[in-house]
Amino acid sequence: MEARVAQATYRQRYFVCKCDQASVRITDATKKLQTIFFYFGNEDSVELYVNNTGLMWESASEFDAVMVFLEHRYYGKSVLFEPGREGCMEFLTTDQALLDASQFLSTLKANPKEILPKKISKKPVGPIIGFGGSYGGMIASWFRMRFPHLIDGVIAGSAPILSFEGLRPAYDNGGYMRVVTQDASPLCARNFLRAQKAVYSVSQSEEGREFLKEALLLCVPPAAWRQAVLTGAVRCEDFAREEILVLAPPMLPSSYALQNLISWMQDPWSFLAMGEYPYSSSYLTHGKCNLPPKPLSFACQYLEMYSDDGITYSDVCCNRQAKSIDLPELLNATRYALGVFYNCSQDVQCFFNGNSKQMQIPRKMGSIKRFHSKEGRKKAEGADLSCVGDWGYQWFWPPHLWNAESAIAGCKEAWGVKPRSHWAVVRFGDRDLSAASNILFSNGLLDPWYVGGVLKNVSSNVRAVCT
Repeated sequence: MEARVAQATYRQRYFVCKCDQASVRITDATKKLQTIFFYFGNEDSVELYVNNTGLMWESASEFDAVMVFLEHRYYGKSVLFEPGREGCMEFLTTDQALLDASQFLSTLKANPKEILPKKISKKPVGPIIGFGGSYGGMIASWFRMRFPHLIDGVIAGSAPILSFEGLRPAYDNGGYMRVVTQDASPLCARNFLRAQKAVYSVSQSEEGREFLKEALLLCVPPAAWRQAVLTGAVRCEDFAREEILVLAPPMLPSSYALQNLISWMQDPWSFLAMGEYPYSSSYLTHGKCNLPPKPLSFACQYLEMYSDDGITYSDVCCNRQAKSIDLPELLNATRYALGVFYNCSQDVQCFFNGNSKQMQIPRKMGSIKRFHSKEGRKKAEGADLSCVGDWGYQWFWPPHLWNAESAIAGCKEAWGVKPRSHWAVVRFGDRDLSAASNILFSNGLLDPWYVGGVLKNVSSNVRAVCT
């Protein structure tokens, strides 16, 4: 097997933090050795994790620990190549990230003065405890399994290490979206499902597309989306989605732009579910702006304002007359709900611009006037809400379905590399974790990633905590 090897080094960034001495509890152990709390970097600039890893900060004083946060290669300022250089993505792998951490910790243990500031590098390095959340938690747990001589134990939060193809029994590919759906109230889920169907149906006519532009305050007129792509005003690659490799909805009998609009409507809910913390946080917005406490519940409040009274359109999928909501008000509520995530900065003037990775929507929501008229309402209500498939537990329409071949092809097209579907199982093992030690897996049952996590105790020193 041929492989390209980079004969070079790069500068990897890290942060060192220490609590004020006045708050430290000094013991005989801390007098002799320096405890290290080590964070395994995720897929973002390391500052995000310095500012959002509360457990390390809360526990460091008690153990007189020095906190070290290592940035993941290719993120923040830890870059190997100049931006835009092609053909370099093969060096962005989990194995490479693990070896980065091994090199760093080997140096830290052998010669702390090369890593730590002078004023806190006077004592020999003692226990090193690893921390990581989400992908960082996966890295942390795998590192302890592979390099137990370099780290004494790890706490892996929301680490879905059991979410890969090739596991026995198989990973539940529908579990993630099931949890997102269950996190919402039934009325919120029903109304958002109706909103997606309405957008699809209403968009089939020019009049309907103009209505959607006004109702959702779209930046780009829907009728111009496809033309903008054809003329080069919007690049096709601008339509890339973070979830495109794992969410492959069936093709709609309409434009690619409509697919992206509906995907854009769906995308925030998984982030809101992941971030359903009881406190305000900017973690899920990558530090750009704060989400409110329990953001998914907060967003659902807008869609819970409308009960199932009256009839304005037919639900042909269920072959019955559906109880309905005033269509303009339904889309108003949908816009406000999406705004909890997309408009957390409160400073952008319009919605979706054709790029479903867009992180902002408008502050000035406005109101719908034209379609409150009898004539406008009649045209909107006359739309045929035709659809295919069974939604089952999902409130997303069309249902999100996993398609491995599509995911591999998309990755190859976007990044020039071909994923090895079963490599995680080959590299890190199946569900049998009996050989592992000193790992604590923690999962919150509102977090959709828990379905791929370790939920039961494996042994006396590989434990699971679920809240």
